Order: sequence, then structure tokens, then C-alpha cells
Amino acid sequence: YMGDSNDLHLAGIACMYIASKYEEIYPLKISVVHEKIAHRKLSAESIRKKEREVLSSVNYELTGVTLLELVWSVIQVSGIKHHYSDGFLGYVDKVSIYLSKMVLYDYELISSNTYKVLAAGIIFVTFKILEQRDKNFTASDYIQTISTQLEVAEMVITEVSAKILSVAKSFETCFPNLENLKRFHEVSFEDSK
Repeated sequence: YMGDSNDLHLAGIACMYIASKYEEIYPLKISVVHEKIAHRKLSAESIRKKEREVLSSVNYELTGVTLLELVWSVIQVSGIKHHYSDGFLGYVDKVSIYLSKMVLYDYELISSNTYKVLAAGIIFVTFKILEQRDKNFTASDYIQTISTQLEVAEMVITEVSAKILSVAKSFETCFPNLENLKRFHEVSFEDSK
């Protein structure tokens, strides 16, 4: 790289900003990038401008979706949102966010499964948890929709769901220092089967 060090710093910060939008469930806000990462030495507008330059240089070709986007799109198509209250759906969102974040900490799980398979498992575990809250809700009624939408065999969904539930049940033991995840997304997996 032959530019000056300030431009390199700006490019690095802009790339972190792009990456947070692309990879994080809750991306960084420009104010946080400006204040905490750039330490107010680079303007928010210069970061945005460099973001546009970087994206333009790759012809805006960023591929893929996040695991949570995949989960939410299949939940949307499942039809569940037409049959339940906002409170119930809020719980669906809370559990799916928590599981999506949790799964990303388990290297074995993410390295041996595609996002489609993981999304299918997360949705099925979420729906099994919902069964416990609403006896009229049956997770198995939705497994065919999940399987079809994500092109994942029902047997594979059942297998990965068991692994995800196992990770969820042992998460606090394996990752005791992740207080923020527990604090913001308190969900119990002890009774889930």
C-alpha cells in the first residue's frame, strides 16, 4: 500500500464498519465507529465516504447472508407470524437471536455444518421451546416447511437440533465469561427436549 498512514487508518476503519454491517446481528453505528474506533480523529462523513469507495472498488459484490437473516426469512415464510400475538413473536425473535449468537461460538458446530443446516436447527429448537410456552403450538407441524425452504432433510434437522440444544444447555459452563449474551437474552433450555 503506497498511500499515507492516515488514509490506511481510514480504510481500515471503513472496512471494520462494513464488516460489522455484514457480519454482526447488531452492526456498529457510525457514531460508535467515529467516537470509539476512530477516537474522533476521523470524521463520520470521511468514514462513510471511504466506505462507499471501498464498496465501489469491489463493485458492491458482497456475498452471503448472516445466519440470523436466514433464520428470520424462513420463520417469515413458515406462516407463524400470521397466527400468533406480537408478544409471542417477540419471544420467537429473542430465542432465535440468542441461539444464532450462541451457535457461532461453537467451532465444531459451525465448521461441520452449512448456514442452511444451522438455520434449520435453530428454527426447530426455537419452535420446540415455543411448544413449552403454548401447548397449541406444535414444532413438528413446521419441520416440513423448514426442510423445504432450506433444502435440508428432516433427519439432518433433527440431528443438528439435538447438537444445538446440547450447546445451549452447556453454554454457560463452556463460556462462563459471556455475561452480555446471558444478560440480554435470558432464555432457559433446561426443559427443552
